[in-house]
Amino acid sequence: MKFLAILIFFISLVSCTQTDNNNSTTNNTSAQDSVENTTPTPKTTKVLWTEIGGPDNTAEYVIDNDFMTNITEPERMALGYIALSIGTDCWWKDDKPNEDRSNLECLLLSALNLGCQCSEEHLGPLKKAFSQDATALKNLENCGTTPYTATIQTGFEEIELEKTEQQIKINYSYSYVNVREEFFQDYKVTIVFELNGDQLKIVSEQKTEKENSAFDKESYVKEIDSLVGNKVSTCLESTPKMTHPTEDWHYCFLEKPNLEIIIVTVPATTDPDRYKVVYNDTNGHEYRDALVLQNGELIFTSESIEYVPKNAPHEWLWSCIYYIKDNIDIDMISMGHGPTENEEWESNLLERCVQYQTSETYRKLRAAYGPQND
Repeated sequence: MKFLAILIFFISLVSCTQTDNNNSTTNNTSAQDSVENTTPTPKTTKVLWTEIGGPDNTAEYVIDNDFMTNITEPERMALGYIALSIGTDCWWKDDKPNEDRSNLECLLLSALNLGCQCSEEHLGPLKKAFSQDATALKNLENCGTTPYTATIQTGFEEIELEKTEQQIKINYSYSYVNVREEFFQDYKVTIVFELNGDQLKIVSEQKTEKENSAFDKESYVKEIDSLVGNKVSTCLESTPKMTHPTEDWHYCFLEKPNLEIIIVTVPATTDPDRYKVVYNDTNGHEYRDALVLQNGELIFTSESIEYVPKNAPHEWLWSCIYYIKDNIDIDMISMGHGPTENEEWESNLLERCVQYQTSETYRKLRAAYGPQND
């Protein structure tokens, strides 16, 4: 999966049994136990979890499709409620947010047939299902959209659902990640909904947090520096693998560290709004993006202004490199005068990286020059 929690947490369940050696007590309670055992045991279903798999041996979400096929409307609403702000590989439809950010597609919500996160297709049915629960309705107003490339985000790890005639109980775990602050926290939540026909009401909600963990960013950056080295500049010296009227693509594959290097060079006229907040006139400019993938995962990327004409209002060359972990930029280094000096500018390089990796050009280059065992 694209959102990968920094640690995989294992939850141990401890059960205790007690034996009373008093024979008379055992005899007196045996009939009662027999009656209690006739009560139907609530069925627990693991709805979502993560597994290591795929061609790149990375963590991926798994959803119980059989459960989704036979899901009841109250179960669908309960799961839709806990997905108000927690993600499952969420990404923008058509690769960019619309004006009200109502086009964020998430795996769980798609499986529930509830549309995009925080869209009317998602929130409309929830408003009807929780119409008698003022607290839940208030929480619907705080629905949040966060794509998997965000520096601060949350992602599900596991969801279990238990249903009786009167209640739905959901146990789920999720991770909160703030890579810039080098902090993440793992949580476990139990939420119980009361059933009244198709109406739901929250009866209780309990959240517990586990011990904070720190991510060693400095060591990770050194590891990436050592791995990438001068390989990007070396790849750039090779002949472009594919040339279009609006862009040139360099592609190199290094088998031993299993690295893919992608370099895309474009004239400013191809993407005139990229640095518009910084430069009023980008006529004649040339931009370049570089990506480094290991085992199919983005680990390093850069963007730069490679050429500025002599008659331009400014003659600054600029570049910025980003160290990537789990599709999040954890550190950056800017060189030269450029966009990073403007507080209003915000890079959309990670969004462009997604577009490059899903493009037909990349698919063809990888098939021709990339890993041969794909």
